[in-house]
Amino acid sequence: MQVLESSIISDEDEFCSLASDWNKLAHRTDQSSVFLRHEWNDAAWQWLKKDDCELCIVCVRRDEELIGLCPLVRRQTVRAGIRLNELGGLAVPDTQEFSVIANPADLGDVVTGLMNILKSGTVRWDIMNLEKLPADLPATKVLEDTARTCGYDVQTLLKHDNPGIDLQDDWEAYYGRRSRRLKKGNNLVRNRLQRDDKVVEIRCFDSASEGFELARLLETLTKLSASSWKASTGLTLNNPGPGAFLARLSEHAVNNSWLLVWLLTIDQEPAAMEYQLEFNGVISALRADYDGKFQDYSPGTLLNWRIIERLFEREASYYALGPGSNPYKSRWVEEARELRDVIMYGPSIRARALHTLEMHIKPLLRRILQKTGSDSSREP
Repeated sequence: MQVLESSIISDEDEFCSLASDWNKLAHRTDQSSVFLRHEWNDAAWQWLKKDDCELCIVCVRRDEELIGLCPLVRRQTVRAGIRLNELGGLAVPDTQEFSVIANPADLGDVVTGLMNILKSGTVRWDIMNLEKLPADLPATKVLEDTARTCGYDVQTLLKHDNPGIDLQDDWEAYYGRRSRRLKKGNNLVRNRLQRDDKVVEIRCFDSASEGFELARLLETLTKLSASSWKASTGLTLNNPGPGAFLARLSEHAVNNSWLLVWLLTIDQEPAAMEYQLEFNGVISALRADYDGKFQDYSPGTLLNWRIIERLFEREASYYALGPGSNPYKSRWVEEARELRDVIMYGPSIRARALHTLEMHIKPLLRRILQKTGSDSSREP
């Protein structure tokens, strides 16, 4: 008889020791996703541990063989004025997708193992909030269905998609399908720089190339990020969490020849950059920044245009621009991967109160306000 065991890993050394088995399972889950790999999760942990999160990785074993993982962290949060113990994915804002990690044939046992841990009281939790689960991965549906079967209230939100570009197309044909508005905007940016006699250079730093200098490049990226319009968000690279994350990720990416960094300079000064990972034919754009003092020249627009053009020359199949509804993305993309957020409410009083508020009271209030607004619009 097969024995199914579930356990929690909260120790960082134990987490590191899982790397080899973790990556075998990640390959079986989605072989084109760098975001499921141990290296990515290790880098994300460098950020999250600075935000007072607790490591909470669920491991499921069958007859002592590791068959699945759910990489989680636990944190204290407040939602709707209610203080909660929240389980979330081991993910940061740069994470493009998240999933239970397992061979598809083992998903039923792995998700059952996860539910057993949640029921056991081994970890205190009120809600589990998992974001950016790909709708096309079997793990997403199995997780939702199993949670409901176990009696948990589950809310599924379609809040994100991950837009991208098929790089197996021909550049001329692809660009020919873009709108006149996009092309006009690109030409205006280029012409403005030429009119002002600006010297523009675009370089791609490829970690697969000889002479790659990571330390100097990270220093340049950090200074540029700190000078961007995002400086007030706390997410720029000069902050402890994001800085530690990108430093560790870059080490892994260089060691595996995944890293691509694009840098645009104006009169030899760094003006805009994009940080990418290239993994199994998929190029993922993680971070793009520009120095605010060059805002009038729209360096990000020019860099984005030239990056896409040059990516068609690489031996890659797909360019993922990352989740988000930025208007510039819609002008470039022709397809997207649908992502879901899955929220599972636990049995605690606080969780039940939050579920009642979010699933019943708030929708009722919205309907009342809509009806009131509709009725008032009909008054003479």
